[in-house]
Amino acid sequence: MEQLTNLRGQVTPVVDLRKRFGWPGGERTKESRIVVVSSASGWVGLIVDSVSEVVRLAEGEMSPPPALASGGGADFVRAVARLGEEKLVLDLDRLLGGVEEAMAKAA
Repeated sequence: MEQLTNLRGQVTPVVDLRKRFGWPGGERTKESRIVVVSSASGWVGLIVDSVSEVVRLAEGEMSPPPALASGGGADFVRAVARLGEEKLVLDLDRLLGGVEEAMAKAA
């Protein structure tokens, strides 16, 4: 966990996805966003480079991911969504592993 923020009166951890994926840190720009997601332990903010759209997916719109080389975030891929153009769906449980312990301590 990189930082905490106050979201509507509740302490919320914020995770930089670049660091989580093991990628070099990027400079924050006007396109950078914090996407707030619900996890088993509560709300978590994810720092991303940009957001182009937000969609809801049904299980039928997802396929198992292709075999990806390990590293670079490949371990966090849950599925591939077919929405005209293929998009990767992340496995939040794996992505946030270890963050939940830090959340419990912050609460």
